[in-house]
Amino acid sequence: MRFKNYGLAPKSAADFAFLLHGFQYLKPEGVMAIILPHGVLFRGGAEERIRTKLLKDGNIDTVIGLPANLFFSTGIPVCILVLKKCKKPDDVLFINAAEHFEKGKRQNRLQPEDIDKILDTYQYRKEEERYSDGTIILNIKYYVILSINLVLSDPLSYSMVFQGFVAKYLTQEEATMKRVKEILQTKKTGIISIVPEATVFAALKLMSDQNVGALLVMEGEKLVGILSERDYARKVILEGKSSKETLVRDIMTEKVLFVKPDSTNEECMALMSEKCLRHLPVIESDRVIGMISIGDVVKAIISEQHFTINNLQQYIMQG
Repeated sequence: MRFKNYGLAPKSAADFAFLLHGFQYLKPEGVMAIILPHGVLFRGGAEERIRTKLLKDGNIDTVIGLPANLFFSTGIPVCILVLKKCKKPDDVLFINAAEHFEKGKRQNRLQPEDIDKILDTYQYRKEEERYSDGTIILNIKYYVILSINLVLSDPLSYSMVFQGFVAKYLTQEEATMKRVKEILQTKKTGIISIVPEATVFAALKLMSDQNVGALLVMEGEKLVGILSERDYARKVILEGKSSKETLVRDIMTEKVLFVKPDSTNEECMALMSEKCLRHLPVIESDRVIGMISIGDVVKAIISEQHFTINNLQQYIMQG
């Protein structure tokens, strides 16, 4: 019953499944708050349909963007979605609290005054430039898109502009996040691999020749590990070993995390950030088809930001 009117969230990102489960048990006069990754604000497909329905039904009351590195379990920034079953459908408050925190060596934290400001802004629905309802925010981690000054010239309210943008642009196939398979299409090199019996010196020579920071370790078509510059630094140099006498199999990382061609850039970035990875093999039907780096993902995300910003500017200016 809880998914009947919204559809199922995708298996690759079940954030909306948790949201809808809680929302089902929310009383008509109740308030629900849930912490979710920023991807829920812009991912396409099934999540776009769920998000659009929640917006059109007036169930999303407030979106609060929080800083990165607040939690022990993950370093990615998150947002708080506040939902209600009975509210004005044309009133959505956005709070950008991502810049208000105390920076720590390994973990950031919200100071009491930061928390008070969020609560005060939410309770009284205050507007403050570049903090609350004065900035349109789709992905609070990466970009603040346009000033509310543009929106004030439009007869539509701010929240209706946001809803219209979601309905008009995030339903388009091209507006969804790019997939890993699209990154692979832009890469000039194919699969660069080495056998586990090779020496580390040979592996380093191959990395230098191909200008890459990691190699897939393959036995035939089977992926058995990954060798990175980090492995060499920690397991050869620091231990005083010789690269010409040490084999790849002795220092390679055997437990390899990977992504699929249909994985999104955001999913890749979250995995790389959480596990401190710089390279991810791409596997399809148990077959290795390539490898992406954190640089590849960052470039793709920047490209998506430009596309989204341009679309939002066009939408608002059209009135």
